[in-house]
Amino acid sequence: MIALLAALFLAQQPPVSDAPAAADVYGRRQQDLILLAARLGSLHRLNQVCPSYGQITVFRDRMMEVVDVERPPRDTKEAMIAGFNDGYRQMTERHMTCSLEAEEDFTRAALSALSISDRLAAPLGV
Repeated sequence: MIALLAALFLAQQPPVSDAPAAADVYGRRQQDLILLAARLGSLHRLNQVCPSYGQITVFRDRMMEVVDVERPPRDTKEAMIAGFNDGYRQMTERHMTCSLEAEEDFTRAALSALSISDRLAAPLGV
């Protein structure tokens, strides 16, 4: 009888899941989009200061592509644009000319953007 009651009790319990809640996954993804936008803004400015990195608008163009592909909600899109502009302004304040420090900041921002992109490209919930 006790075994039967225990079995009934356990059968009524929701399954334990290691998967994050959908709202948590969504929230982290929106934050990653905003962080990526900030890194792209930094890279856009640093690419203007040290133009040897290639096409001058490549990072601004990537930002527009991310917005087009992701189609984020209005608040996320506005935060992405603000993040891009903040990243751009921060690098403008730090670097007026190309220098070793500017190149190091470029490398750091690029590696950070790559890491964020990898998270965004991973299957949801991973």
